[in-house]
Amino acid sequence: MPLPHLRDVPSSALPARLREVGIDRPETLARRLDLAIHGSGALDWADLGLGRRCGPVLRAAFRFGPQLVPVGVRASEDGTRKFAYALASGEVIEAVLIRNRENRTLCV
Repeated sequence: MPLPHLRDVPSSALPARLREVGIDRPETLARRLDLAIHGSGALDWADLGLGRRCGPVLRAAFRFGPQLVPVGVRASEDGTRKFAYALASGEVIEAVLIRNRENRTLCV
C-alpha cells in the first residue's frame, strides 16, 4: 500500500498521525508543517526544515513532493499555451492559458 501524501492528511488529523509514527511533541511539528505546506507553499522535503531525528521518521511514514509533474508545453502563434501534467496515478491532465488583449483565461 502506498504511503499517504503529507498534503492529503488534514491539518486537524496531523498531530494524531505524527504521534502514531513516533514523533515527540506532535502538535508543535504539526503547526510547523501546516505553515510550511499551506502557508509558505513547501514543495519538497528540503522546504520543510526538518531536523535530523524527525526527518527520517516522516520520510518513512509519508510521501511528499509535487503532485503534478510537467510533461509538456505547446505554444501557438496567438500566445495560447497548453500545459500537460502527469498525476501520481499516471493520468495526464491539461491546462490551457488563453491570452487576449486585456485578460488571461486559464482552463483546467
